[in-house]
Amino acid sequence: MVLSAFVHRIGGFALLLGLSGCAQGLEGDTGLIPLISVREEAEIGRAQHPRMLVKFGGAYDDKPLDEYIGDLTTNLARRAGIPGVRKVTVLNTPGVNAFALPGGYIYVTRGLLALANDEAELAMVISHEIGHVAARHPAKRIARVANAQLLDNPIGRLFTIGPARMINSLGSEGYVALYSRLQEFEADALGIRVGADAGYLPAASTSFLKSMGRDQDLRNAGLNRNQSRNDGDYMSAHPPTPDRFVRAQQVVASLPATGERRRDAYLAKIDGLVFGDSRENGVVRGREFLQPVLGFAFKVPPGFAIQNRPNAIIALGPNKSILLFDGALVDDTMPIADYLVRDWAEKLTLSGVQKFRFNNLEAASGYASIGDREVRLVAIRQDAERVYRFIIMDQKGALAGFDGKYLKFVKSFRQLSFSEAKAIQPLRIRIRTVRPGDTAESLSARMPFAKRKAERFRVLNGLDRGEQPRVGQRVKLVVG
Repeated sequence: MVLSAFVHRIGGFALLLGLSGCAQGLEGDTGLIPLISVREEAEIGRAQHPRMLVKFGGAYDDKPLDEYIGDLTTNLARRAGIPGVRKVTVLNTPGVNAFALPGGYIYVTRGLLALANDEAELAMVISHEIGHVAARHPAKRIARVANAQLLDNPIGRLFTIGPARMINSLGSEGYVALYSRLQEFEADALGIRVGADAGYLPAASTSFLKSMGRDQDLRNAGLNRNQSRNDGDYMSAHPPTPDRFVRAQQVVASLPATGERRRDAYLAKIDGLVFGDSRENGVVRGREFLQPVLGFAFKVPPGFAIQNRPNAIIALGPNKSILLFDGALVDDTMPIADYLVRDWAEKLTLSGVQKFRFNNLEAASGYASIGDREVRLVAIRQDAERVYRFIIMDQKGALAGFDGKYLKFVKSFRQLSFSEAKAIQPLRIRIRTVRPGDTAESLSARMPFAKRKAERFRVLNGLDRGEQPRVGQRVKLVVG
């Protein structure tokens, strides 16, 4: 979590409600036209670009990598005849994601770069996004959301503000909603052909779709419930449905099975790439979250799996229990209990409000019932202006008594010493050459994962289940 995003006050209960939601697929865009001009698209892209940086952990700082991807994108856009495509921004987040904003702003995450195994796979992803830009899908997607809002209040929205202002007011909804199936088919077909025309092997498109599917299976296995949508996940924004995969294969089959992969050249560019959480956004080590930049740490109870997001930490546990953690800036003259009751939970009636101290920190807590669930709020004053906050949600009767595992969890919050914070470093991708006697099992034994090491190694390197790397092959390892 970057500092600016982390201390930004979020709507905690809105987020809780959103966790149970699921975006619905969209069926085609027949007759749908953009409500804005190409010039207005560019203006919206420029305005939303800083928000995307905040939402996805900022831009990844690697100038040679930026230049490499920039050159690749320029070449692909030229092949596609799309002059409005801008340089791709690499986002500093471990999620596997790529998307385009209106105006030709394209983004890929370093999580996607870590999963890709060669330049051809990356080229197919970027070409896919170029396909969306060419068809003006981001603008059409905004139009779909705008149409829905116009139905809510057609007169007020249409006549009190102009189309461009209305669309800009939609916030992130307009471009994080799912593309329609038709739009995905269009972008796939154009992207595969553009990549092939640039000299890349067409089958790289389907091999990356396959890697994404296996990677998502691994991610789901590490969670306490399957998630149909995740803002940091490429597959949620671009769902690889069976019919989409079949159509992509049909496009691949229609093209000559020739072209380059450029695996070694690509792997050389990502050698040293940060893998997983970055130091700036905090790191997850098992059940513990450590934030070396802001200087704190805490440990979730057994059975909970942590998800590190730029503006909050979320942990999912048994029986749909949820833990959320974020921060807020608070007037230093406001007592912590007053902040809890009057400010943070002003629209909620808290019971059992109590103040307490631990680890030389002042805190306050209270709980409330919400339907068949209970929620407990905990506010911890870190310093004169910063408060850190826990939201705990569990079954009815689980939170009225503030003791046991949840009290232990809250009291695990502690400040890191200077030496502890300095020692916390991110994991990185390192490229190694396979030697005689090396196997997926022996190579993966070096990686700092608690479970499924060999499976993770194979997914990371595009190897099939049970497949072994070849002697002399360059492979990716994750090292601490």
